[in-house]
Formats: sequence, structure tokens, C-alpha cells
Amino acid sequence: MIAKTFAADTKSAAAVIDFIGVCLAHHPASVKNRAFIAVDEIFSNIARHAYGADCGDVLIEIDIRDKTLITFTDSGAPFDPLAYPCHKPDDFSADSNVKGLGIFLLKNAACDAVYNYADGKNVLSIGI
Repeated sequence: MIAKTFAADTKSAAAVIDFIGVCLAHHPASVKNRAFIAVDEIFSNIARHAYGADCGDVLIEIDIRDKTLITFTDSGAPFDPLAYPCHKPDDFSADSNVKGLGIFLLKNAACDAVYNYADGKNVLSIGI
């Protein structure tokens, strides 16, 4: 397992993607691309919403033993992204207030996803 902690800040997004790229260097491009989409969506949501005006961290762990499993842990406000409504791209229009495209992207990029809130921490694991 490989783990690294990042500041929950959108300025860290490029470093997160670089970290994922290095960890998945030997994976097929299709797997890496799905991981990049899912990780970008998850990390950006944590960076924008988990801590409000406060600063915080995100621990990202990657386990590539049986299948690729990426886990995000933060101590921000409890939020289960998997319970949030998922909307397809055709549900959106220029003047629409519909949200949930990110959840659609996440669910389509990941093979499976599990959320848990325990000991004051959000833990989201995705299989790629």
C-alpha cells in the first residue's frame, strides 16, 4: 500500500494526479484514465466542501494487490457522495441548476465505491 497526505486545497490537485500517475504507472491507460477522472472529482469535492473556511488534509492510499483500490480519508464535515443524486450529462442545460454530474462521472469511472463515516472521518474507497 502506498499512502500520501495532501492539503485539501484545489492547488494540490495537480500533485494528487501526479501521485496517482506514478502509483499506477504500470497499469493500462484505460485504468489510469478512469482513475484520473474519479480521483479528480473526489479530491476537488473534498478540497472545495469538506472543511468550509478551515484548512484540512486528505490522506490518499492506493492498494494494487488484487485490484486497484484508492481510499480517501478526511476529517471534514460528514458527506456520503454515493448517496447524492446522480444526473446524466443530458439532464443539464446552460440555464439548469441541476447538480450531480460529478457523481455520475465517479460512478462511471469506478468499478465500485464504498463510503463510511467513523471516528470523525469520511472514508471513501473506490475500485478502479
